Amino acid sequence: MDLYLAGRPALVTGSTRGIGYATPCGLADMGTGVALHGRTSESVARAAEWFRAGRADTSIESHGADLGTAEAGATLTRAAPTVDILVNNVGIYRMRPITDSDDAEWHEYFAPSVMSGVPLARHYLLAMRRRHGAESGSSSANWASNFRPT
Repeated sequence: MDLYLAGRPALVTGSTRGIGYATPCGLADMGTGVALHGRTSESVARAAEWFRAGRADTSIESHGADLGTAEAGATLTRAAPTVDILVNNVGIYRMRPITDSDDAEWHEYFAPSVMSGVPLARHYLLAMRRRHGAESGSSSANWASNFRPT
């Protein structure tokens, strides 16, 4: 299926493992350049090594930043100033019964899982609209922004 993504730069936050890692792999298979992101430089370096092993000819960048703070979001947008595809996949959680957690713990989850996408969408979406006409969607704690093919 051709989704008209070839040649478009993509940034996937939270892309060092699981679905987050599978997303840039799928985008690269459709011809995009990708920027991987994770909370630490070490996790991003490991994911980039895996990625390069299977896709040596794909353009890749990697960025480590804990998006739980506004400063980290600003650092990321300076490092990767222009993208056409933004997938905000950052999220944290602990595997345990909800009855064993309190409101403070849920507020701790909220900032990186939900709020990290706000400054990124604000930064990238305006530029996407100017270049291509863009659409934005959100799904619970994960946001995704993309362009309409012209």
